[in-house]
Amino acid sequence: MLWTRFKEWLPFFIPALSNFVLVLAGIWMSLPDFATSVEKNRMAKRGFGALCLVFGHRRIDIRSNRTAPRRTIESRAFQEVKSGLDKTDVELRKTDTLLDKMSTVETGVSLVDANINKLNGQLSVAIKHVTRFGKPN
Repeated sequence: MLWTRFKEWLPFFIPALSNFVLVLAGIWMSLPDFATSVEKNRMAKRGFGALCLVFGHRRIDIRSNRTAPRRTIESRAFQEVKSGLDKTDVELRKTDTLLDKMSTVETGVSLVDANINKLNGQLSVAIKHVTRFGKPN
């Protein structure tokens, strides 16, 4: 159980450790006697430089590894949102087409209603004419 917790927290602990080592290196180099001794000794100079490079590189490497999954998730979420918006756009276009067709049907129905009313008017005039003058031969 302790090992699993340690593994879970390790990615968060390593950058802190790396920062701590680099801060200590900066503090040591600010001490004049230590800095002079490192400058004079070729092995110490190279070792100290290598130490700083390793911990600095680990810091950059860990940061990029931790942000890569986040970027992947953000990219995937963006693609899903874009896909949803594209589907919504298609549905809106279909709805607009349907509304245009319904408008055309309403116009056609109103024209048919007008013609029916006109025919009803003509029919009532014809019925009055027939009842008034009788049946034509």
